[in-house]
Amino acid sequence: HLSGKNMLNVILDDAEIIGCDLENAEMCFSACNNTRFETCIMKKITAEECDFKNATFDNCNLERAGFMHSDFTNAKFLSTKMCYAELSNSCLENMQSKNTDLSQTNMNNVSYDEDEWLYDDENLEMEMGEVSVTVQYNEEKLSTIKICMEQGESEGAVMQM
Repeated sequence: HLSGKNMLNVILDDAEIIGCDLENAEMCFSACNNTRFETCIMKKITAEECDFKNATFDNCNLERAGFMHSDFTNAKFLSTKMCYAELSNSCLENMQSKNTDLSQTNMNNVSYDEDEWLYDDENLEMEMGEVSVTVQYNEEKLSTIKICMEQGESEGAVMQM
């Protein structure tokens, strides 16, 4: 019973996870490559920026699961409920689904080419730069902080505190 547990950065490559309750668990930045999830309850799981390459989800409940920016290259979803799941900015190259409910699933900005997806991610990091910003509140200088922002037009940017 792992419901609601913090499992950040866990490595579950080549594992078989059967009948496990992972509802509301946090698995961000984890690796589950070649992993088989069978009859697992994974409702509302947060597993962002994870690797699920060649993973299989068989008869699982992934309703309202958060998988933003994850890699599902060659993953299989069989008889799985994924309604209202969040897959935006993920890689879905050769992903297969059979008898899977994908209704209302957010797939904004997904890629169907892993090389392109990885290249776009690498270039995004290269476009970011470090900028010093002076923070003022009611005309009084409080501090100077460093933030990362995309290079380019930034005049008039506002940060609310």
